[in-house]
Amino acid sequence: MAGRAGLGRRPLWARGRHGARPAAPQAHSRRAPARGGTWCRRANAADPGGFLERAGLLDDERLARARAESLAERGWGNEAIVARLGSEGLDEDVARAAAAELAPEGDRAGRLAGTETDPRRIASLLSRRGFGEDVVEAALARLDADG
Repeated sequence: MAGRAGLGRRPLWARGRHGARPAAPQAHSRRAPARGGTWCRRANAADPGGFLERAGLLDDERLARARAESLAERGWGNEAIVARLGSEGLDEDVARAAAAELAPEGDRAGRLAGTETDPRRIASLLSRRGFGEDVVEAALARLDADG
């Protein structure tokens, strides 16, 4: 008889809180969804990109500027930023325009080089980070001038 004690009773996990039966699964889905949705009408279904653009939710220029600023703050040069934005699907012209609006590359390269005094290490670091050849040469010239 000990083996038959629990037969016919629902397991604890199926009883719900305090032994009550759980709500029927369909109880939460009785309302029919609104026809056509609230933000996307049938006219916009054919051109969702156009709708998003008109609503201000799709703006490649703004996205490119934000991403370029973020990458520049993390120490990347304009060439690397343009390449990264292109790999993320943005148009090259939009990426170049966003990179042109950033703080001057020379200032960013100087901050990135920091207190490093070895010219080879500075040149290598700046080149790897996508700074142009002229920026690398200017940083090395500044290092020579400082002593």
